Amino acid sequence: MRASVGRTNLILLVIGLGGVVALMLMMQSAMQARSERGGADLAREISLALGTRLLAAPRIVVDEVDPQRIGVHLDVVAGADPRRLAAEAGHMVWRIRTGDQAPREVIVEVRVVDREPLRLRIPPPWKVREPVRELPMPNSTGAAVGD
Repeated sequence: MRASVGRTNLILLVIGLGGVVALMLMMQSAMQARSERGGADLAREISLALGTRLLAAPRIVVDEVDPQRIGVHLDVVAGADPRRLAAEAGHMVWRIRTGDQAPREVIVEVRVVDREPLRLRIPPPWKVREPVRELPMPNSTGAAVGD
Protein backbone atom coordinates (compact mmCIF):
# COMPACT_ATOMS: atom_id res chain seq x y z
CA MET A 1 0.00 0.00 0.00
CA ARG A 2 1.40 3.35 -1.01
CA ALA A 3 0.84 6.40 1.14
CA SER A 4 0.35 9.59 -0.79
CA VAL A 5 0.42 13.15 0.38
CA GLY A 6 -2.16 15.37 -1.17
CA ARG A 7 -1.23 18.53 -3.01
CA THR A 8 -3.13 20.64 -0.44
CA ASN A 9 -1.02 19.22 2.39
CA LEU A 10 2.20 20.01 0.52
CA ILE A 11 1.03 23.57 -0.14
CA LEU A 12 0.21 24.02 3.56
CA LEU A 13 3.61 22.61 4.52
CA VAL A 14 5.44 25.01 2.21
CA ILE A 15 3.41 27.98 3.50
CA GLY A 16 4.10 26.95 7.10
CA LEU A 17 7.85 26.59 6.50
CA GLY A 18 7.89 29.95 4.72
CA GLY A 19 6.15 31.53 7.71
CA VAL A 20 8.65 30.02 10.13
CA VAL A 21 11.61 31.32 8.09
CA ALA A 22 10.04 34.80 7.79
CA LEU A 23 9.37 34.94 11.54
CA MET A 24 12.91 33.82 12.32
CA LEU A 25 14.39 36.54 10.08
CA MET A 26 12.13 39.21 11.61
CA MET A 27 13.16 38.21 15.15
CA GLN A 28 16.83 38.24 14.20
CA SER A 29 16.45 41.72 12.70
CA ALA A 30 14.59 42.97 15.78
CA MET A 31 17.27 41.64 18.14
CA GLN A 32 20.03 43.27 16.08
CA ALA A 33 18.20 46.62 16.05
CA ARG A 34 17.63 46.39 19.81
CA SER A 35 21.31 45.67 20.39
CA GLU A 36 22.43 48.62 18.23
CA ARG A 37 19.92 50.97 19.85
CA GLY A 38 21.01 49.82 23.31
CA GLY A 39 24.62 50.75 22.57
CA ALA A 40 23.63 54.23 21.39
CA ASP A 41 21.45 54.78 24.47
CA LEU A 42 24.26 53.62 26.72
CA ALA A 43 26.78 55.92 25.02
CA ARG A 44 24.38 58.87 25.37
CA GLU A 45 23.90 58.21 29.11
CA ILE A 46 27.65 57.97 29.71
CA SER A 47 28.22 61.12 27.68
CA LEU A 48 25.64 63.02 29.74
CA ALA A 49 27.10 61.80 33.02
CA LEU A 50 30.76 62.51 32.23
CA GLY A 51 30.02 65.72 30.33
CA THR A 52 32.91 68.10 29.76
CA ARG A 53 35.50 65.59 30.93
CA LEU A 54 35.17 63.83 27.56
CA LEU A 55 36.78 64.98 24.32
CA ALA A 56 34.47 62.88 22.16
CA ALA A 57 31.38 60.74 22.50
CA PRO A 58 32.04 57.36 24.15
CA ARG A 59 32.11 54.33 21.88
CA ILE A 60 30.40 51.14 22.98
CA VAL A 61 31.73 47.84 21.63
CA VAL A 62 29.79 44.62 22.14
CA ASP A 63 31.79 41.47 21.49
CA GLU A 64 30.27 39.61 18.52
CA VAL A 65 31.16 36.18 19.91
CA ASP A 66 30.02 36.91 23.48
CA PRO A 67 27.51 39.78 23.62
CA GLN A 68 27.83 39.86 27.41
CA ARG A 69 31.36 41.30 27.03
CA ILE A 70 31.01 45.05 26.67
CA GLY A 71 33.79 47.52 25.94
CA VAL A 72 33.63 51.27 26.47
CA HIS A 73 36.16 53.58 24.80
CA LEU A 74 36.61 57.02 26.37
CA ASP A 75 38.70 59.94 25.12
CA VAL A 76 39.13 62.27 28.08
CA VAL A 77 40.64 65.71 28.63
CA ALA A 78 44.10 66.24 30.03
CA GLY A 79 44.19 66.37 33.80
CA ALA A 80 41.19 64.07 34.27
CA ASP A 81 41.55 61.01 36.49
CA PRO A 82 41.27 58.11 34.01
CA ARG A 83 40.67 55.45 36.68
CA ARG A 84 37.79 57.39 38.21
CA LEU A 85 36.16 58.08 34.83
CA ALA A 86 36.59 54.43 33.82
CA ALA A 87 34.95 53.30 37.06
CA GLU A 88 32.05 55.74 36.60
CA ALA A 89 31.45 54.63 33.00
CA GLY A 90 31.81 50.94 33.87
CA HIS A 91 29.40 51.18 36.78
CA MET A 92 26.88 52.94 34.54
CA VAL A 93 27.07 50.00 32.11
CA TRP A 94 26.43 47.58 34.98
CA ARG A 95 23.43 49.62 36.20
CA ILE A 96 21.84 50.30 32.79
CA ARG A 97 22.30 46.88 31.18
CA THR A 98 20.08 44.50 33.11
CA GLY A 99 18.07 41.36 32.45
CA ASP A 100 18.97 39.52 29.26
CA GLN A 101 21.35 42.35 28.28
CA ALA A 102 23.29 42.23 31.56
CA PRO A 103 27.04 42.12 30.97
CA ARG A 104 29.34 39.39 32.20
CA GLU A 105 32.40 41.58 31.77
CA VAL A 106 32.93 45.33 31.29
CA ILE A 107 36.22 46.64 29.90
CA VAL A 108 36.85 50.39 29.76
CA GLU A 109 39.64 51.80 27.64
CA VAL A 110 40.58 55.38 28.49
CA ARG A 111 42.76 57.57 26.32
CA VAL A 112 44.05 60.73 27.94
CA VAL A 113 45.74 63.45 25.91
CA ASP A 114 48.92 63.64 27.98
CA ARG A 115 49.24 59.99 29.12
CA GLU A 116 49.46 56.43 27.90
CA PRO A 117 46.08 54.74 27.25
CA LEU A 118 44.67 52.73 30.12
CA ARG A 119 42.54 49.59 29.87
CA LEU A 120 40.59 48.47 32.94
CA ARG A 121 38.26 45.61 33.82
CA ILE A 122 35.46 47.14 35.91
CA PRO A 123 33.72 44.82 38.40
CA PRO A 124 30.01 45.22 39.16
CA PRO A 125 29.32 47.97 41.72
CA TRP A 126 27.79 45.45 44.12
CA LYS A 127 31.11 43.56 44.34
CA VAL A 128 32.79 46.22 46.46
CA ARG A 129 35.78 44.12 47.43
CA GLU A 130 36.70 43.16 43.87
CA PRO A 131 39.38 45.60 42.61
CA VAL A 132 39.47 47.37 39.28
CA ARG A 133 42.12 45.50 37.31
CA GLU A 134 44.41 47.08 34.76
CA LEU A 135 44.75 45.08 31.55
CA PRO A 136 47.42 45.26 28.86
CA MET A 137 46.49 47.25 25.78
CA PRO A 138 45.57 45.05 22.80
CA ASN A 139 48.19 44.61 20.13
CA SER A 140 47.81 45.83 16.58
CA THR A 141 46.04 42.60 15.59
CA GLY A 142 42.89 43.91 17.26
CA ALA A 143 42.40 41.65 20.26
CA ALA A 144 38.89 41.08 21.57
CA VAL A 145 37.12 43.39 24.01
CA GLY A 146 38.05 41.56 27.17
CA ASP A 147 41.41 39.95 26.41
